[in-house]
Amino acid sequence: MILSIYEQLIFFVSNFIAGVIAAALFDLYRVLLGFEHPNKIIMFLEDILFLVLDAILVFIFLLYTNEAYINAYVYMFIIFGLCFYIKFISPLFVNVARKFTYYLLKYVRILFKFIIYVFECLFLNKK
Repeated sequence: MILSIYEQLIFFVSNFIAGVIAAALFDLYRVLLGFEHPNKIIMFLEDILFLVLDAILVFIFLLYTNEAYINAYVYMFIIFGLCFYIKFISPLFVNVARKFTYYLLKYVRILFKFIIYVFECLFLNKK
């Protein structure tokens, strides 16, 4: 497979981005799941399912960007993308994701309590 310099650049950048996407999905998974797991077997099964889903998503991304051409350079640039993300982007992303989920859950809880209050007022004649 002979590629021009531009095609090689797009190829390597897409593999780098695939690594960043895989690491971002892991951080999102980690934030949504939390850090506490009392049952190690369930945690192991969740991690395996996440890895399978992540591999499928990275493969689909590579399928659309470079026709899923896999060689050693693909793995190398995916690992570079993972390392770059973990070193520079991960702390900021985890902090923002935690705050976002905290406020989202807070507002959903407020909305849920408001809806329950309205139904209680309508059907139970409470004021």
